[in-house]
Amino acid sequence: MKYTRPCARLVLCALLIAWAGLVPGGAQESGAPPGGSDELGGLAPSQRQNPDVLSIQVEGAERYTHEQLVAALGQVIGAPLDPDAIERGVHTLWKAFHVRAQVDVRETATGVELLLRVYELPADLEPRFVGNEEIGLDKVLEWAQLVERQELFLYQAPRVRQRILDGYLAEGYYFAEVEFVAREAVDGESSPADLIFEIKEGPKVRVIAVDVVGSDSMPDTGMWWWKGGLRSLSRNEIAGRGPLSWWGGLLVGDVLEADLLAMRQTYRQRGWLDAVVELGELDFNEDRDTVSVTILVDEGPRYTVGSLSIVALERQVEPSANGKAELVPAPLILDEEELKGLCQLKPGNPYELHLLMADSTVLKNRYGELGHLSHPSLRGKGGWEFLEPELIIDVEHHRANVTYRLLQGRERFIREVLFTGNHHTRDSVLRRHVSVLPGERADMYELSRSLSRITSTGFFSDPRDQIGHPDPMMRFHETDDPEMVDVEYIVDEGQVVDMQLSGGVQSDSGAFAMVSLRMRNFDATDLPSSFGAAFSEVYHKEAFHGAGQLLEMNLSPGSEIKSWQVRFMHPDILASHFDAWSLDTEFMRRDRIYPAFDEDRTRYQVKFGRAFGHNLRTYLGISKQNVVIDDRAEDAPGTLERQPDESRVQGLLFGLSHRDVDSRMNPREGLLANWNNSLNGSFMGGNHEFVRSEFSIDWFRPLGGTDGSVRPGVHCALAGGVAAPFGTSDEIPYTERFFIGGSKTLRGFDFRGVGPNEEGSAVGGETMLRASLEYRIPLYTKTQARTFREVEMFRMVFFVDAGILDPDAWDLDFSEMRASYGVGFGLTNPIPLIFTFGWPLESGPGDDLEQFSFNISFY
Repeated sequence: MKYTRPCARLVLCALLIAWAGLVPGGAQESGAPPGGSDELGGLAPSQRQNPDVLSIQVEGAERYTHEQLVAALGQVIGAPLDPDAIERGVHTLWKAFHVRAQVDVRETATGVELLLRVYELPADLEPRFVGNEEIGLDKVLEWAQLVERQELFLYQAPRVRQRILDGYLAEGYYFAEVEFVAREAVDGESSPADLIFEIKEGPKVRVIAVDVVGSDSMPDTGMWWWKGGLRSLSRNEIAGRGPLSWWGGLLVGDVLEADLLAMRQTYRQRGWLDAVVELGELDFNEDRDTVSVTILVDEGPRYTVGSLSIVALERQVEPSANGKAELVPAPLILDEEELKGLCQLKPGNPYELHLLMADSTVLKNRYGELGHLSHPSLRGKGGWEFLEPELIIDVEHHRANVTYRLLQGRERFIREVLFTGNHHTRDSVLRRHVSVLPGERADMYELSRSLSRITSTGFFSDPRDQIGHPDPMMRFHETDDPEMVDVEYIVDEGQVVDMQLSGGVQSDSGAFAMVSLRMRNFDATDLPSSFGAAFSEVYHKEAFHGAGQLLEMNLSPGSEIKSWQVRFMHPDILASHFDAWSLDTEFMRRDRIYPAFDEDRTRYQVKFGRAFGHNLRTYLGISKQNVVIDDRAEDAPGTLERQPDESRVQGLLFGLSHRDVDSRMNPREGLLANWNNSLNGSFMGGNHEFVRSEFSIDWFRPLGGTDGSVRPGVHCALAGGVAAPFGTSDEIPYTERFFIGGSKTLRGFDFRGVGPNEEGSAVGGETMLRASLEYRIPLYTKTQARTFREVEMFRMVFFVDAGILDPDAWDLDFSEMRASYGVGFGLTNPIPLIFTFGWPLESGPGDDLEQFSFNISFY
């Protein structure tokens, strides 16, 4: 068969394809389709239209059909010859079938005939894996990124081998080996008949001990969760035996190298700039399934700060620099000595990187007070920046001379406060939480606190999906005026309608069930369009939503407590937005079984509140309660015996509250304080006259770590109260006295299990004081979607509780103090579950002890 010379375009196509076919295997790995045409017969250059393709023959096909290959080529029989389609088809054949293709063209009197020569790369239609005794085939295929009965081409085998080996090494098979063997075909076939991956797993190796030698300045100390020293500071993952890994951690080479790197970095961050950290001996046992790791450290000298200076720079564009900005010196707008006084890095002290980072935050906040904003949305746009410090290392004297370099930016003012994402929530609901108004200086601290307040409302979060639902964010937009910026708060409407069918068990109150409707961003005036559309519109936040009001309706039958409650709260009844007046109404009935009696309590109260700023609130109100006592025990305390069967506790309410925390549901930083008072008497229709005052303070503080991470922290709580009779009353009714004990007040003691006691039952007190100290350790966290913020999932708590009850008002006998200590485990998200183990340190006669308490809820 004779082939003629092609036209110029086809010649070029043929040369490119032929060149690709000569590229060795390395080029094939990159995805370039091998193969092409050595010679294309074509048309005379003078012809204006390409001839029709009369036929396409295929040569060399074995695994694929003629129709499959011609369809992938893309040239239609009977249509004019299309060189571009053929070139694309050669690439398609490679991508779809891993076929090297060559196209020859033969001219005839009525058109052209094409010959498609293909070379199918060697492949095994079902590769085999042998030796994987501990790891199942499904897991091996997952590591290899294959599915069962999937063909595998020979050139892919090295990469598959490496993936399988990496999988074994990551699972702790430190001695694993993986090789592949291509069995040649018989009877002259062009493809290998079999591709076998031979696996030598070896033992899974666990680390039973890690010994760091030479770390004199940061020795390993403590045990379990109280560990300190180099490995703890470096957050090493390779660890020996522990309370949660009794058999030891896995020996993974890559993780071990990462740990060594982290330890070197820890030394450098703390001033040991010449420190050397190397892997020493790996001491395996006879079976090679356990190992003791030795790490060698040569600390060297610790560098100190020789000098600290602070300079200002600004970006300046030179006409000769093609628009590129250069950094040039600029005068400081604040006195250098003032700035240095704010810094923790001091000459003569050790050079520590964490102090440098703390200084950057302090300087950023100081400039932020003056409107010099630092935010990612303003980077490179005239915002404040802390540039990489300039370090001059004096190796001879082991000193680091540090220069902080600042881009001071310009003073900014707020032009507009914008909100996006609040599709169903009124702007006024968000605006009342923003403390910087248009026209005011852009105080970064206040802008950030405003963001925290918007977040803490809970209107733009989903307690059941804290991982997937993003928290509110803030960004800035430049305006035509270089001194003005717009601040935008970006929110995502949260899950604020909770319709729950729930149940659980509490050690303090027994088994319970609950039917609950809670709407945290309620709007009583936003009615649905029709009765039939009400459910859909409420669910999609199109009705009864967006005004920041609260509506609660609860029905809870239980083994020891039966209750129902309706509550409505309007945070801004006068629409004043700032320093708003609020209305809070509640109607509740609760029937509870106590060991010595049954109590049926009905309560109605109305409170009018006034906000002062964003954190302080006060209220005045009235409360009417009706308490019915039944089924008294024969050995009931005297105060209980003397209380009438039906008591009317009615009076005036007054209180103050301060709330400044980072999270509504699970605070980790901030302060909560409450002071609640009631004046009850016959002037309000009651039959008991007494005053009752109670306060509580909760302080949360994270320890160490960086922004965005869930850090260990402390929770300090202090509470106290006094109830004093007056007028015709000479004692406080038993049901209105103070009691402590149980999972919420004094762990290690039963609910209301703390004396003084009478006839084996607690008589309560007219004066109460209790305190608690908790150290909280996050055990497991996840990163929230679209952010770097971590969400705590599981927690451990160590606590010390103490409390005193005194039967007389305004009196405390500290010799009657009770105290306990213990540990708790808590699942914080998505289901609240807490187990607490408490042991009394100080107890009294007749106290009811309870070492184990729990609180479980499920939906």
